Amino acid sequence: MAIRVYIVPAMGDGLTPATAWRPSYVPAGVRPYFIPYGDELVYLLAVDVTPAEHAVIAAQVPVTVVPQDLSSTVTAQAEPTVQAELDSWGIPGQWVAQGMTYSTVLKGVAAVFQIANRLLSFGARLLPPGITLSTTMAQLTQQQRDRLQAVADSLNLSTAGVVGGTTLRQFLRIVAAQWSRQLRLGSLILGA
Repeated sequence: MAIRVYIVPAMGDGLTPATAWRPSYVPAGVRPYFIPYGDELVYLLAVDVTPAEHAVIAAQVPVTVVPQDLSSTVTAQAEPTVQAELDSWGIPGQWVAQGMTYSTVLKGVAAVFQIANRLLSFGARLLPPGITLSTTMAQLTQQQRDRLQAVADSLNLSTAGVVGGTTLRQFLRIVAAQWSRQLRLGSLILGA
């Protein structure tokens, strides 16, 4: 068995404990470790799986499979694919560059997820209907901008350099890039 990391959609309806939101494609009897992406119905998932279980998960649509060796680096050929995969989930991906380790990429993704989770605790979704990663700060309501600022402040992250023309994608990258706390996904230490 090996610990594998995926980005997967949510399943459930959140109405009862038995139907609570949770990551899709977790094999029966396997303990999942996951970070939700706020209220966006997407999860960063780590599970210790057999090769057969991994094959079943990897065959699902949609799912993004992260290379098993997290110390391997993003190649020039993989860079646009990684960026596009993240963006397809509503996760900023344009910051991913050739030479980054997949562990570093996962830490950046997990930091964005933590920001979205904190925003949810302030009573707001990161990407409500009508808002995309390309939405600029000037296009958000004052209340939305205030909540984003409050989230950054609560996490001791600076919003210096954020202006009206800054997109939500850029805002998340500016703030998430400052994340210095250790992020774990089960036994994996991300960014290490």
